[in-house]
This record gives sequence, structure tokens and C-alpha cells, in this order.
Amino acid sequence: MTTNSSKLATQLAQAKGWDNLLRQLMLVGKALHPLSDEARDEHSEVQGCQSRVWLQLTVDSNNRVAMLAWSDSKIIRGVLAVIQEKVNELSPEHIAAFVFDDW
Repeated sequence: MTTNSSKLATQLAQAKGWDNLLRQLMLVGKALHPLSDEARDEHSEVQGCQSRVWLQLTVDSNNRVAMLAWSDSKIIRGVLAVIQEKVNELSPEHIAAFVFDDW
């Protein structure tokens, strides 16, 4: 299992200053594919967030995880894009054992 940074995480780590970091997060979030209106329901909405966040995880026949996420916040969309990039390269077993705080 790898704890290496993803491309997006590395890019954000190189941002100089909070203003640049937030700008980069918003740009990264623009590339996130929105969930359909049907997918944004009460079952996929993350409870307890200040911004509205929807999350869907699926596992295909090859045991690969696909994470889809969306938020009404531009900055949170950027954070979700970074997490999505990492989650989508891991198996369900690796996700269960992965320590995101260490990443």
C-alpha cells in the first residue's frame, strides 16, 4: 500500500501562501465532474458538514473503487478532488487500512 502523495496533493503542497493554496484548490475543484441531480440525494449526502457534500463509492468487478463526490463549496470540491484521486487508485482493502492523516 502506498502513502505517496497524489499528483494533485503534490501540486497543492507546493503552493506558496494561503491565498495561492485556496486558488489552486478552487481550480482543482473545477475539474471535478459533478454528480447528477439524481445522485445528489439524502442517501449520498454527508451529514454534519458546513457545506453540502455528496459522496458515492462503488466497487467494480475487478475490485477497483470509484469515488464520485460533489460539494456546493468551490474549496471543498478541490479537497474532494484530491481525496478522489487517491481513493480511486486503491483497492477496498487498502482504503480500509489507509491512514489519510499520514498522507
